Amino acid sequence: MSQESNKNTVSAAELKNDIAQEDQSEKISALEKDLESLQSKYDNLNDKNTRLVAELHNLGNRLRREFDTKKEYAISDFAKEILDVGDILSTGLENCKDKESEHYKGMEMTLDKFFIILKQHGITHIESKNQQFDHDVHEALTSQESEDVEPGMVLHVIQEGYKFKDRVLRPAKVIVSKKVSENT
Repeated sequence: MSQESNKNTVSAAELKNDIAQEDQSEKISALEKDLESLQSKYDNLNDKNTRLVAELHNLGNRLRREFDTKKEYAISDFAKEILDVGDILSTGLENCKDKESEHYKGMEMTLDKFFIILKQHGITHIESKNQQFDHDVHEALTSQESEDVEPGMVLHVIQEGYKFKDRVLRPAKVIVSKKVSENT
């Protein structure tokens, strides 16, 4: 019987051991919860960091593209003003009476060189005469009745238009044909 009573009795050492194990499992459980919480916070911060890095990268790319575009088209304002020089030379040639003079030939060569330089820098003439009116590249100053030309066609070019690469630098100022009215 003494062996049986030994089995039913718990020693103080065993009791301390059981309490210590319970404390340790509670501590482990609390640490596991803390670990899960910290892992969740880490995942959230890592996700935020990844998104911020991507956003910063995209912002850098967008700013680089904007800078490149501005750099590419920075000459536009200067080019608009220099077109007036070409207009003056063209008008001078049109109004010159002596087409065989050295003065005329010099102005003609200067104007040719002017247009070559424009083309080298991506500035091209907008073909307008006898073309369908296009509000993107033409500015209609007025319309004129015409039986010979269908309505909406450019009859006369008052001022030439130009493009710089894919953008309109200066629209062509034109007179557009319209249908002959029955009153005329």
